[in-house]
Amino acid sequence: MTVAVLDTGIDKSHPAFSGVEIIGRNFAAGAPDDFTDINGHGTHCAGTIFGQAVNGKRIGVAPGVTRAVIGKVLGSTGGSTGTLFTAINWAIEQKALIISMSLGMDLVGFRDRLMQQGMHPKQATSTAMRVLIDNVRFFDKYGNLLRSGSAFGRSALVVAASGNESDRYGQAPFVLGAAYPGATEDFLSVAALEQTGDESHPFRIASFSNAGAKIAGPGVDVVSSVPGGELGAKSGTSMATPHVTGVAALWAQKLMLGGTVTVDKLLDKLTSSAQVPEGLDESDVGFGIPQAPRS
Repeated sequence: MTVAVLDTGIDKSHPAFSGVEIIGRNFAAGAPDDFTDINGHGTHCAGTIFGQAVNGKRIGVAPGVTRAVIGKVLGSTGGSTGTLFTAINWAIEQKALIISMSLGMDLVGFRDRLMQQGMHPKQATSTAMRVLIDNVRFFDKYGNLLRSGSAFGRSALVVAASGNESDRYGQAPFVLGAAYPGATEDFLSVAALEQTGDESHPFRIASFSNAGAKIAGPGVDVVSSVPGGELGAKSGTSMATPHVTGVAALWAQKLMLGGTVTVDKLLDKLTSSAQVPEGLDESDVGFGIPQAPRS
């Protein structure tokens, strides 16, 4: 079973990935065979999915994964829809069953950058909206083809971050909807949770987590691998996404033991096992927190 991570690359020499077959490709600027992670984001996400224990500390949800496909789609200047499209197709060709994408389009941030470059606010808003509409149309059609397998002869489950553009607990609270491509109808968008320290309601939605996600996972102060062989903590829906991907990998492994595994079967196991803890709202966490299969 193969899991794909489309992100900033990976530090494949990290001890967390010992024994894992890593197939990588760079879709950002630079040599195609150089998928080294100089940012740390991709290495952290990969570690949460399938990382081995480091100095006795378990970091990976599914450390039994032995084959990983790593697509470097984010460089120093970000990425593009075209780059991501090419990388997803490549991951499918590499027989990835689950594709993890801790990335997204920040519509408001994009508009603000256009304004900073001198564009009139109305023109910047219109341009950002046009880009969003184009992305919505593209990913919704593409997601349907991908899930059905009609475009490639096989399908894959895409797990994607819902975005970090909200501020739920600030002085002027606001909540934004899930960002694309995570909001794509046939993708599994992920919200981030944080611990409260209160046993009566142990989790709450993270302040930054966007609304409208289909499922949720831990996303605050998550410890995982970082370049250079170390461990480090990061927060974001980016960190919640690999947790859900890891649980999906565990379900895929269990389904394979009993026969064939399909995206629909995998999605059903994730959603039917999920629980919405006390105090959380389905509008924020969807089906809730997916539970790993019992051995």
